[in-house]
Amino acid sequence: MYANGTCTLYRLLAMSVNNTQSVAIKQDANDVWDPESTNVFCDECIREVETGHRPGTHFTKVGWDNVVNKFNRAARKNYTKVQLKNKWDALKVDWNFMETIDCRRTTPEEIVAMFLHTLGHGNVNRLTQERFQHSGEALSRYFSMMLDVVCRLAVDIIKPADPTFRDTPKEISRDTRYMPHFKDCIGAIDGVHVPATIFPENQVPYIGRKGIPTQNVMAACNFDMQFIFVCAGWEGSAHDARILASVLANPSMKFPKPPKGKYNVVDAGYAQMDGYLGPYLSNQERE
Repeated sequence: MYANGTCTLYRLLAMSVNNTQSVAIKQDANDVWDPESTNVFCDECIREVETGHRPGTHFTKVGWDNVVNKFNRAARKNYTKVQLKNKWDALKVDWNFMETIDCRRTTPEEIVAMFLHTLGHGNVNRLTQERFQHSGEALSRYFSMMLDVVCRLAVDIIKPADPTFRDTPKEISRDTRYMPHFKDCIGAIDGVHVPATIFPENQVPYIGRKGIPTQNVMAACNFDMQFIFVCAGWEGSAHDARILASVLANPSMKFPKPPKGKYNVVDAGYAQMDGYLGPYLSNQERE
């Protein structure tokens, strides 16, 4: 059971092929690591280890040359040694994190169940303790671990299917109400206030026009109703335009900026600028 549980969690973590900023590992923006490519890379590394080309903690020159050549041939890529070395370091970080989970006492399935039970029902720690018969300390630790895993997965899941936005969305091209007027539109951006539980002494910045502590979450979605970007954590008093400006100025956020000639639609809370189309305001509304 321990081996199977380890494998299950490893596959879950390996799906997060573009690691979050929580690990200081540089990866090229052109790297595309899908689960199949990750499996091929792991298989080639295992073969070189078994062949004896990793006598210590590092591959020999011959070992790395073999990994690079065999991986590129099997995965039909053209990655350099540096790119594969970055992936190796990223997978080690994921593995070290996974090793902290004790699957001998709690199965991966139960850890996921406790996480979903807590979120789905909004349960406090005490109720989850009673349901799953684990200590409060263990539940808190497992919840934090699963939250980290979900955040890692989000980097790979919440993103555009086509980052170039080359084609017109079929939801636009097949609807005469929108075509050809919105043929260059790639999605919509808006903010939503999510209630937050904040310590009383820190609540003031989080209380905005809703009158309660909230987080102002900016989200971008496409016309297939899929989220392609989410920025959470801003105080409820923060203006939508300020959050978008911050995201655009921070390359590490990896915001999918519209290419030249394309644009997102936004509401009146955002500034009118190239790539972001807001509603037309009449002179009376401007005043």
